[in-house]
Amino acid sequence: MAITAKFDLENRQLDAINAFTNSYLDEDIYIKFLDGYERHGWILKLIKTLYGLRRSPLLWQQDLTRTFKQLGLTLCTEDPCICRNNWITVFFFVDDIILLYRKKDQLAADQMINSLKSRYQMKGLEHLQWFLGIRLLRDRPNRKLWLCQDSYAEAIAIRFKVDQTNHFKGSPFLTGRFQPNPQTATTDQVRLYQQKIGPIKYAAVMTRPDICHPAAKLAEFLINPSDHHQEAADRLIRYLYATRINE
Repeated sequence: MAITAKFDLENRQLDAINAFTNSYLDEDIYIKFLDGYERHGWILKLIKTLYGLRRSPLLWQQDLTRTFKQLGLTLCTEDPCICRNNWITVFFFVDDIILLYRKKDQLAADQMINSLKSRYQMKGLEHLQWFLGIRLLRDRPNRKLWLCQDSYAEAIAIRFKVDQTNHFKGSPFLTGRFQPNPQTATTDQVRLYQQKIGPIKYAAVMTRPDICHPAAKLAEFLINPSDHHQEAADRLIRYLYATRINE
């Protein structure tokens, strides 16, 4: 996304409908008929993959990669979910496919999109706005781009019933050295604390480096949190909520 902003690239998003069912199985798998459709003495042999089979994700990835190679793209050595040639970069995660290219290559990009749609059933989502639950905000004239998890922050605040205010005063992390809990937290207290810290750390890793330090410090007390640790986690969630929108 940084490259997209810096070089003012076009982006298009495609969604492969029922992605896994596009791939052919490479082993024999037999299933029973659905209730109401039974035929005595008969079973069914699967030809294509279904959701729920262990090999389905791998076979879909291999099938899609094979298609990209046929379209003239080269697989990235460091990441098998990135393909490129001298004018376009494509990356994908399961059924979400993103294409990045310069404006002058729009016609070639449209042709590639049509080729993909002829091979798979796909829904075109136009410009990239959401990817893996992350919202993209773009100031294209100034070549700036933000990754925003505002909906995620709202969901955390609602889940743990913290104050939902757009105004936050003071530091998101209480100063001073956190001490281990001199008492023993109950199982419910430990579970609640761990449920708070998990989403906090996910936000820190994905889009909020500003909370990486407090998230890491609070994670030191996952086994036996005190009320003070619980309050600090709630405070950090309130901060995430208050600063959730980067517009």
